[in-house]
Parts: sequence; structure tokens; C-alpha cells
Amino acid sequence: LFRSDNNARTDALIEVLHVNAGSPVSQPRNIIVAGEGAKVRLLETQLGTGASSQFFNGATLVTLEEGAEVEHLRHQVQRADTVHVNTICARVAARGSYNSFLLAEGGQTARDEIQVGLTEKGAAAKLHGVYLGSGNQVLDSTTLIAHRAPNTKSEENYRGALNDKSRGVFQGNILVEKGADGTDGQMSNKTLLLSGDAEINSKPQLEIYADDVQCAHGSTAGELDDEAMFYLRSRGIPEAHAKAILVEGFLAEAMEEFDLGELTDTFRARISDWMGA
Repeated sequence: LFRSDNNARTDALIEVLHVNAGSPVSQPRNIIVAGEGAKVRLLETQLGTGASSQFFNGATLVTLEEGAEVEHLRHQVQRADTVHVNTICARVAARGSYNSFLLAEGGQTARDEIQVGLTEKGAAAKLHGVYLGSGNQVLDSTTLIAHRAPNTKSEENYRGALNDKSRGVFQGNILVEKGADGTDGQMSNKTLLLSGDAEINSKPQLEIYADDVQCAHGSTAGELDDEAMFYLRSRGIPEAHAKAILVEGFLAEAMEEFDLGELTDTFRARISDWMGA
């Protein structure tokens, strides 16, 4: 349980570390409450060690009171044979903002789900993520943002790179309920397929039951640009390095638009290491 006092504001990053050292089942539960006008920044890392197969089943409840700001950064780096399921439920009051970023690279089968309720006027949410799949991994990002009040705003930008026989899943739903006039909801999912056997199943969805809204969604998937590869190769850059430059640049846009602050270099290094491997 973490609770911030009203109007307590800090830019310091609070780290929450989940380490499964060998237990076959791990079920952590987090409760985060940001008081009125408070500002909180969290880094949640989920990793496993030990020799046995593991099942991670995490759940987090986030409550933002009026004018509160929560930045929730997550790094999922579970063991290669782990089944990972993590669910976040966030409720945002008037003029509050919940901003989430996920870097997902671990687990054999991993599902990260976020449900956000924008319950009062002026509430906002930003959900960004990067997923990196290789081998036979399955990486699932599922989101639901419910606009339940007027003049609420949401933004989603998920990008991924899939290699070998890995499979990505993106299920994004923006729900604009009756009476939520003035809603602004934007959603984007883009994936690079680095192998002919890699696969992405993408389902962006809008449900709109109000008037005077601005909502849009989009999804694309494809291979690296041949012309860009040729340009880099023609300047003496080896093929593997050229591919890494293009993939890292593609994924970096989701991070730059979020502004990860002091974690930018760390997350970029993780992507570089994944490309190197």
C-alpha cells in the first residue's frame, strides 16, 4: 500500500521491485493512492530468478484524487519460461492524470492489461508501451480506457518488434460513455516484423455513445524499409548494425513522446541489448 498526502509533489522516482526467487506462483497486490493535488512517480520492475517454471499473477489498484498526477513506469523482464499475467485498474478524478509506460521483453506468455476509468471532468490518461518478442514468446497488451465524464482525454501509443516465431497481441478499446461530450481519445499500434514467421494480432476499437468527440485509432505492421536499409548499407554500415539503428529509432518514438526522463538511456540500452542478442 502506497499513499501520498494531499498536495505532496515530488519528481523523485520510487522503485517497486518484484523478484520471484523460485516459488512456482507469485501473486503480488499493490494499492496506490495519490491524494488531492499530489504528484507521484513509480518504477515497477517484475523479474524472476531460480530454476523452476513460474506463474506471475499481479494486480494493482490505482486511485487518483482531484488534480493528482501519477507516472507509472513498468519493466517486465521475467524468465523465459514464465507465464506472466498483470492487471492494473486506475480511477482518475477531476483534472487528474494517469500516465503509464511499459517495456515488455520477458516471459514465455505474458499479458499486461490496463483498465482506466476517467470518472470526472478534465481527467486524462496516457498509455505507452514497447514490446520485444523473440523465440516462441507471446506478448499481449490489452487496454481499456473508459471516458465517463465530459472533456476527458486519452492517448495510447504501443510499438513492438517481433523476431523468430514470436507473436504479439494488441487489444485496445476506447469507450466513450453517454454524456462524455468533448472527449479526445487517440490510439496507435505499430509493429515491426523482423521474421517471416513472426505475427501480430492487433485490434484497436472505439465505442462512442456521446456527441462532439475527437477519437481516432490506427494499426500498422510491416517489415523494415528496404530503402532505409540500402541507404545505411551504402554508407558502410554493417547489415546487423543498420537493422539495429532502424529498429531502435522506430521504437524510440513511443519513449520520446512519453518523456521517460532519467530512464530514457536505461530503456534504450535494454532495446540495444535485445537487438544485439
